[in-house]
Amino acid sequence: MAKVGIVMGSDSDMPIMAKAAEILDKFGIDYEMTIISAHREPDIFFEWAKSAEEKGIRVIIAGAGKAAHLPGMCAALFPMPVVGNPMKTSDLGGVDSLYSIVQMPSGIPVATVAINGGANAGILAAKILATSDAELLAKLKNYSEEMKNDVVKKADKLESIGYKEYLSQMKYMEDEKMDYKKAGVDIEAGYKSVELMKEHVKKTMREEVLGGLGGFSGAFSLAKIKNMEEPVLLSGTDGCGTKVKLAIIMDKHDTIGIDAVAMCVNDIACAGGEPLFFLDYIACGKNYPEKIADIVKGVAEGCLQSEAALIGGETAEHPGLMPEEDYDLAGFAVGVCDKKEMITGEHLQAGDVLIGMASTGVHSNGFSLVRKVFEKELTREGLDIYYDALGKTLGEALLAPTRIYVRALKSIKNAGVTVKACSHITGGGFYENVPRMLKEGTRAVIKKDSYEVPAIFKMLAEKGDIAEEMMYNTFNMGLGMIVAVDPADVEKTMEAIKATGDVPYVIGSIEAGEKGVTLC
Repeated sequence: MAKVGIVMGSDSDMPIMAKAAEILDKFGIDYEMTIISAHREPDIFFEWAKSAEEKGIRVIIAGAGKAAHLPGMCAALFPMPVVGNPMKTSDLGGVDSLYSIVQMPSGIPVATVAINGGANAGILAAKILATSDAELLAKLKNYSEEMKNDVVKKADKLESIGYKEYLSQMKYMEDEKMDYKKAGVDIEAGYKSVELMKEHVKKTMREEVLGGLGGFSGAFSLAKIKNMEEPVLLSGTDGCGTKVKLAIIMDKHDTIGIDAVAMCVNDIACAGGEPLFFLDYIACGKNYPEKIADIVKGVAEGCLQSEAALIGGETAEHPGLMPEEDYDLAGFAVGVCDKKEMITGEHLQAGDVLIGMASTGVHSNGFSLVRKVFEKELTREGLDIYYDALGKTLGEALLAPTRIYVRALKSIKNAGVTVKACSHITGGGFYENVPRMLKEGTRAVIKKDSYEVPAIFKMLAEKGDIAEEMMYNTFNMGLGMIVAVDPADVEKTMEAIKATGDVPYVIGSIEAGEKGVTLC
């Protein structure tokens, strides 16, 4: 794909040139950015400009102040379009830079934007590339339409509140933005994030949701629970752990939200509940609206899979607390069930059959150990390596979203089966989570050969030299959810699970004995 070269004479030009880069990011245009002084490094500059075409660069954006020879020198050496960006100076306010760039000799043209016009430089570069790229042209047309709509919204607001209130709000916001932005928090980026995520949030709406996105709280009608004898609210809160680090390394953010939802709603479903709604919390070093929207896209997908509504959330920018590229994601879910239908393990007895549901891989637990084992592979290049044993790249295997079992458990219920006990296999693996489903005097006996352990776990054990007991004490080992049912209900349970696209295995049984789990 065609690239744009962004070159500046000093790092003091970076804030302006960054605006050009942000525009290119918005349109998905690849670019490279560098600092070269045409006066102090003529040899380095000459080599960069002469080799730009070979590297796929089709437009150069050159920013410089005062004498501002950089754009003109680029135009002299580079055969394709050059956009000059004059920088504001302390001496003449940037007029010296502007005159220097504009007054090029015949035959050496430079397309010049306004002083400190980084954003326009980026847009002009995009328009040049769009002459031979239909997809990019469509994005530019949409961008123009968005700008038009923004103006219409402002006009509507003015008509609604009057000019005095409008001016008052403008002054307040400008004061706030100036101070807050200097502190590292971009209010406008926050607004943009909300606008970008709305389309994803909308897909998750249920009829019980009251109001829309953007209020101070999410509202959800509980009218339907009036039909329950003794309604019980269930809740779950969790995050994705250090799995987020892999998403950051791979620059893939549209699935990690599924993990956040899964960790919460699976716990609710495990107790016999129906997830009703979900709220997310994203903490980031810097708010990149497109990245935040991608994260929320994954959250929305998780909500769709669990039939929960995404009714609110928070994106918090934490400059100085965490690196700009980093973020963390957590969530909170609320569900409901009739008390008589709660899964408590109370009626569990010897002879009951254990059925496990296949996981999609590591899910969202144990990633501190995963990252230790694959420490040398934790680069974009390392995670992109394909492994025959996995049938995919290492990154794809590790980033695979946590399976959501809400529909599978609902299908079992709708089949007329009573789930006597249930365990969501998360951090702590089998040894910590299976006993949580048991009552005193019962013991779970699980046959390790009753199903095929996924290749990613075998790779982890071998590469990390991890003992088998530790593997089962840390990871789900290929089973994300385990239910206990009456022997007479095994066939119906297996069919109900298969009906939702999940893969079930008969993995063992309940025996009388000391509360705990035996793996054999």
